[in-house]
Amino acid sequence: MSDPEELYAKLASGDAGRVLATLEPLSAARTALESVELPAVSSWAGDAAVEFARRVTVSRTALSTATGRLTDAMSVVEAVASAYRTMRGAADQAIRAYRSGAPTAEVTEVLTGLRSSYEDVLRSYATVLRGFEPVFTTVAGRPGTMPAGVTIPPPGADPGRVAEWWRSLSQETRDELLASRFDTLGRLRGLPAPVLDRANRRRVESDLATYSGELSDLNERITERALALGLDPSDEGALREDPGLADLLDERLDASRRVDNATSASARVAEATRSGYDTYVLSYDVDGPGLREGTLAIAYGDPDTATNVAVLVPGTLTTLDYGFPNHEAQALRASMDRIEPGNSTIAWLGYDAPTWDTTVATTDDAIDGAASLKADVDGYRAAASVGQHVTVLGHSYGSVAVGYAAMDGLAADDIAFLGSPGVGASSVDQLSPGAGHVWAGVSEHDPIVQATSGSWFTSDGSSVGPYDESFGANQFAVPDESDLVSAHLVYYSDESLSNLADIATGDYDAVTAGPGQEDRMGDLVSDVGVGLVDASGEALHGDWDAAWNELAGTGRELLNDVGDVVIGGTGDLVEAGKSVYDNTLGRLF
Repeated sequence: MSDPEELYAKLASGDAGRVLATLEPLSAARTALESVELPAVSSWAGDAAVEFARRVTVSRTALSTATGRLTDAMSVVEAVASAYRTMRGAADQAIRAYRSGAPTAEVTEVLTGLRSSYEDVLRSYATVLRGFEPVFTTVAGRPGTMPAGVTIPPPGADPGRVAEWWRSLSQETRDELLASRFDTLGRLRGLPAPVLDRANRRRVESDLATYSGELSDLNERITERALALGLDPSDEGALREDPGLADLLDERLDASRRVDNATSASARVAEATRSGYDTYVLSYDVDGPGLREGTLAIAYGDPDTATNVAVLVPGTLTTLDYGFPNHEAQALRASMDRIEPGNSTIAWLGYDAPTWDTTVATTDDAIDGAASLKADVDGYRAAASVGQHVTVLGHSYGSVAVGYAAMDGLAADDIAFLGSPGVGASSVDQLSPGAGHVWAGVSEHDPIVQATSGSWFTSDGSSVGPYDESFGANQFAVPDESDLVSAHLVYYSDESLSNLADIATGDYDAVTAGPGQEDRMGDLVSDVGVGLVDASGEALHGDWDAAWNELAGTGRELLNDVGDVVIGGTGDLVEAGKSVYDNTLGRLF
């Protein structure tokens, strides 16, 4: 067991003052840059004036970029100092408790946790600082001139017009905009993937530094005001009795949420970068819609130059921190590459995936997500330098968003629904890809499909969903997963993954057909009957181990088929009235 005094000595050896002292040269450098006055061009003439104007423009670009990065670096330093003060204050309280007789084990656990958390904070800030690239040497070496009167298209501008605008700019102008207006550029649709990647990686870094500094500052202000009022800084209930502290606490909640979102986005980007593929951060927002859990889209391979592009839309509970489809996008990209080169897969979370509350029972999030998805795909199309075959895949509640997007003209050549509770439409004729290019896959024991009959979200009120024959979708084979929970998560593996790769590369003849929804009662009778016959035959031949294994397997199959019947029956009731929804597995999608 570690000695609390030794742990405390290590934690107390730092000095926030020394950390803040590093601000002085940074601040002085920023002040010097801000005070630089570049010479006027008017005293020059002819070619000399053109060249001098170019050099002045380059210098302005470098000065602007360097000043911005110094400001970001200062925010990181301030955040580190504030984080140390917060950690030190908690460590002081812990050691005082220990010296007053608190149990050694409890104090050691507290101090160890403080050290671990502080080290995590330092690592995250170090990552931000390492992301700052040299400025003057890279900017000053670029040719071209900066035209006057450049206006960046507004957010939400037509992707085609954005693409035309970007192509009209000189490289000099593009570089200046990327250096000084990266936050604005990262929010546009229609820009090349490498441009969006540079802008959005900077945005993630900048948000992490900015909101971490803001959070540390708020923690310090809350603590100071609480102590001044004689309150315990950790007693939020008491703190909220003071209006000023209540406002600060609300601000801290927002800052904390943004730090969490930026941290998670940074982790997902780092995770993707380590994959070995060329990766591109196509979009990012620290807030996002509604729930404000943040949005992110990462491409594996440049979609601008790819022949085949597949967009993966995840379902319920997905956030930047949980369930983001990086691994699924990597697996699909690898499977597509085995068929032919020239592929890009995009892990897309541009909407609020529902949580475990009643939002999962409505189409609100799906409809909002459909609009974002449609606009993003338009952006990918506008930026492309080659003709693309675009496939959009929706899993679980994500299929609802894909369905509504396709009902509104989603520019996809193919769409696929995986473990779907319903897609808005009741026929492929209502979806933009049309007959022959709408696909549906279902695992035998998927509880979500069983609970909803795949038609919960059909907008016309009918009981027709993508797994019904009258819907008209191409049914593709999915592995039969014997576990009810795993059955909903099997779609990016084995035969299903191969089929998705065939669809995404346009190799339709290679897709293996699936059965759609089966008669669960018939399945139950068949599985039990076959299992008992096989087991009895093995027992008659003296192979008791094989007989036991067959019976055990039959028992598992029986259990899941009973589940299918019960849950599927619920789905049928849902079609009749949907009144039993709150007491079924319907909320699991």
